[in-house]
Formats: sequence, C-alpha cells, structure tokens
Amino acid sequence: MGHSVETRANGVYVNLDVLLAKYCTHIPPEELDLAINISKRYGYLFISTPKSGCSSVISTLQKLELQRPYKIWRHPIEIHDKSVSPLCGAHELVDFDRFLVAQPFTFTFVRNPYTRVLSAYLEKICGGYSSIQRKQILLQLGHNCSDDLFDVSFVDFLRAVSNQPVSTMDVHWMPQYYVASHDRMRFDFVGRLESMDRDFRFVLSKICNDFEQYITCEQRHGKNANDKISRYYTDEAVSLVKEIYAVDFKHFGYSLELPITAEKKHKKLAEIEF
Repeated sequence: MGHSVETRANGVYVNLDVLLAKYCTHIPPEELDLAINISKRYGYLFISTPKSGCSSVISTLQKLELQRPYKIWRHPIEIHDKSVSPLCGAHELVDFDRFLVAQPFTFTFVRNPYTRVLSAYLEKICGGYSSIQRKQILLQLGHNCSDDLFDVSFVDFLRAVSNQPVSTMDVHWMPQYYVASHDRMRFDFVGRLESMDRDFRFVLSKICNDFEQYITCEQRHGKNANDKISRYYTDEAVSLVKEIYAVDFKHFGYSLELPITAEKKHKKLAEIEF
C-alpha cells in the first residue's frame, strides 16, 4: 500500500487532547486512540468499534503485521493490549495529521444496533462478574454497585443508557457513528459484521495478496445475541434502541425493523462476538 508510517521514540509524552480532540465529537481522545490501529508494514488505518467484530479483525491484522499466522493469544484481553500490539496508536506517530493527509486506506466495521447493544448488555451487565460498566449502571439505577445478585433487565439497562449524554456512554454501547468518529474521519470502506466473511476478505485483499492463512475467528467475547432477539426485545426496548441509535440506523442504513430472524451465521468470520 506504500504509505510511510514514521513513529516516535518510546517514552515520548503526547497530549492526546491536543493530538485528537479535533477528531472527537463525543468519544474521549484516549478512547479514540485505543480504537486506532495503524500498520507500519502496510500503511493502513483501522478504527475498531467494540461489539462489531473488532477482536477477530484486530487479531488477524496483528498476525499479518507480525507475519505469524499461527500466533495464539492466551486470553482475549491480550488482543486489545496496545502496549504489546504491533499496530500503532495515533500517539505513536510523529505526525498523525500528516499521516491522514496522505489518505491511507482507512476502514472500520459496524453492526446492527439491535444486536450490538444486546451483546453489550449480555457481556458487560449480565456477564457474571462485577464489571465497571455494571457498577456504573447499578449506581445510575439507584442500587448498590456491589450487588452482584440484582437482576438488571434489558429494558432497565436501555432506560439508563437513554438518559446518558453520548459523551459519557461506555464505548461498548456508544453509537458507532461517534465511536469511530464518522463525522470527523474519512473512510474508504465501512464493512458490516453481518457480512464479515465477505467484507473482511475485501479489506484484506486491499492490504496484501497472501492473507488467508492469517484470518482469525475470535469468539471468546461471544454472547449469541442474535439468537436471543425475541427473548429480550419488548416494544419498549425497540423504541428505546431506535431513539438511542437513530444516528447509526440513519448513517449505516440499517432497517428500523427488529431482526426477528437471526442473522445468517457463517462458521467462519460472521460468528465474531455474537
């Protein structure tokens, strides 16, 4: 792809507010930097969106960057540890603005808002452990944040989220339009989780010719949200999701109709993070 990526020396302090504030409408600069993945080898820019297939995409891109097709991560959290990732954040570049002016191949992936927010709820609120996100929702609902036994219903969760300013939402359920700064960044390709097998192969074909051996299907965050649509969605839940994610439905062209029939599963990439 040929775009030059000049990186800073290790340990150089970078003020992320100065570096990235212009690209952030609602997402905090430090969160955008975590979402940014820049390849020194191939010169592309991938901006990840939680609960939209990012674990499988990032692990594949990391293996491609390292030229290690059989690399295995012991725990999925390692995939997102930027301190050991071979892909760069914006703060690691000498001049991120100049990198963008060169118009590198830039891509991201999105997901149907109905299944994405349900997946976030199942993992972060009902995941069987006291996540930071669960504690925050419990506090917002007026409950003891350490109450592991309290059952936060999906509708209660959505009511809480609907009352949060977008800028304070957790990135796992913040509208995707703002997570990846679609109003501030230029994208060459926006793929969909629902067609990941096809879309990610298209992306990889733009990056290099020999990519098949690197493709990873990372499912350890999987919550089978697609199969649980009818169980969790009431009329009120549908109305709340339409309201919270209006910008996602409009910008990414998803139907406002609830996908009652589970999205088609592919035994390869399309099962990512369900």
